[in-house]
Amino acid sequence: MRTTWRHIAGIVLILGLLVGCAADRLHRDGLVAIDRGEYESGVALLNQAVQNDPHNMTFRLDLQARRDAAIQQLIAMADTARGAHQLEVAAQDYKRVLALDPNNDRAKRGLAGLEGDARHGEIVAEARKDFERKDYDAAEAKLRGVLSEDQGYGPAHDLATAINTARGPIVDEHALIHALRHSVFAGAGLDVFDEEPLPADHPLRRLENALLTPHL
Repeated sequence: MRTTWRHIAGIVLILGLLVGCAADRLHRDGLVAIDRGEYESGVALLNQAVQNDPHNMTFRLDLQARRDAAIQQLIAMADTARGAHQLEVAAQDYKRVLALDPNNDRAKRGLAGLEGDARHGEIVAEARKDFERKDYDAAEAKLRGVLSEDQGYGPAHDLATAINTARGPIVDEHALIHALRHSVFAGAGLDVFDEEPLPADHPLRRLENALLTPHL
């Protein structure tokens, strides 16, 4: 009977050692995968290591820390791609975040924002066609719609600057400044300037009868 219990205890010990070795291997492989940028597979391996050895605090802490770091890295990559208007790349990275954390709000908002970016890109493309036809009013109308939804949308601002440049000088600023200083006009409103952005020390900024507003 004693021999039987010793035999069973030995088997249990061996099994425990095997499980521990397997968990260690999973943990090491997970860390290596994450260091290679294979975040999903790496986190999956770390999670499996925790399941195999749930009382190992090192495994648990590494899983949490490495998963959080991977999520932050992927969000940064997605945001950078979105800023460069690489929408497909950004979408892939946001989806990778959701594979690690299905409830991640930043990734969800990012994907929703990409839909708006795609729509704005199409509108700006149409506005550029108007610009190439020299239909500047139609192009500006489209850009105003885009910028009313996303004031920081870079391509719309770039095209707006091109339109302002293409229009050329509308008034002689020097003559206008002289006229305003000597009350030839009661006042003037301007939204396009020879030099944009208008310098802080420009004479127009010192005239009380000059109303200066951004063009778009």
